[in-house]
Amino acid sequence: MPVAIIYGVPSAVGQDRLERLVSQMKAHISIALGLHANEVSVFVQADLVQKGLGEELVCFVEGLFEKPERTTSVRQQVAESALMALTSLAKDCLPQCFKAEVVVGRFNQKTDGFAVAEGSDLHVKTWV
Repeated sequence: MPVAIIYGVPSAVGQDRLERLVSQMKAHISIALGLHANEVSVFVQADLVQKGLGEELVCFVEGLFEKPERTTSVRQQVAESALMALTSLAKDCLPQCFKAEVVVGRFNQKTDGFAVAEGSDLHVKTWV
């Protein structure tokens, strides 16, 4: 499951706008990957240092399973799609923003560890 973690968003950005950012990010990433929006997780990370927040926005998209169909071109499309959501936020309410970037990582389920618990009882799924 892809996870997008966004850094650099100041706390002054309202809850409604943050929820719209999360929704846009889920939509953009899921469309680029051919997934449902509920298969993408998005978190906006709080920052302890407030000075300079909103000047740079950085998003890391992680947990993207390596699959033959997830080519460099597809990962680039994920990055560009997620960047659209970030720049939308910047244009709407962060006039001080001068840089937004997205980094898309890969996850090899054969060599990297992975576990998940899902459902109301959080039962553990096995991935092989």
